[in-house]
Amino acid sequence: MMNRLLLTASRSAASSSLRGGNRAAAPPSSSAIRHLAVARRHLSDSAESAAPTADDDEIKVGTVHNFNFKSHYGFILPDGIDKEDHKKEDLVFIHRNDIRTTTFEDREGRAQKFYPGLKSNMRVQFKVKADADGGKKVNRAYDLTLEGGRMVPPFAPDYVEKYTISQKNLFGQEAYGIIETSGDGDPSEMEEKLVAAFEKAKGNIERQTIKFAKAKELMGPDATWERKERGTGEGEAKEEES
Repeated sequence: MMNRLLLTASRSAASSSLRGGNRAAAPPSSSAIRHLAVARRHLSDSAESAAPTADDDEIKVGTVHNFNFKSHYGFILPDGIDKEDHKKEDLVFIHRNDIRTTTFEDREGRAQKFYPGLKSNMRVQFKVKADADGGKKVNRAYDLTLEGGRMVPPFAPDYVEKYTISQKNLFGQEAYGIIETSGDGDPSEMEEKLVAAFEKAKGNIERQTIKFAKAKELMGPDATWERKERGTGEGEAKEEES
């Protein structure tokens, strides 16, 4: 389209010049001026549409394509991209560190962060920046929230209860293994191992209980999923304790 407009404008200008012969060049016709103006406008529009969208601070909206809790990253399918027919390059990379969250200090004064999790088909909004990955430029999401601006909650309402049960189950398994392998060994050594396993489980539960309470204090309703939203996140529940 643009080439045709430029060619038409050039021919109009050339035709005016030829008709003038050796006489002083006549001003371009109104038709030629119109063609040139349209051509310039199309060239300008084309340049704007080709400009990269990364690093422009624009809030974009999309759907979580997938998220791996163990690897802490996933991909987002921006709105406007076909869910079934798209290329890998159309997806936007997201790491859990780029999800908007709140930090706090623990009892030792160390900075701690809540880690929300994402799940497929979750509706989110985010900004995009260009990032280098092995020499290749990829689009990376940051400042991600739920669609509408609410922070992604890090906890389910019954997180502490479920976490406590999981830790007790782990302690039971560890205790069984200690007793089973001790045999006729020194009872005091077995007792030390059992106490250590118990203190480990107890410490994990205490830390996560404090973290949950701190999230409620700092984030209010954004700290937990509503019961009707269950199953769409629960990032902290996926965290593994050392």
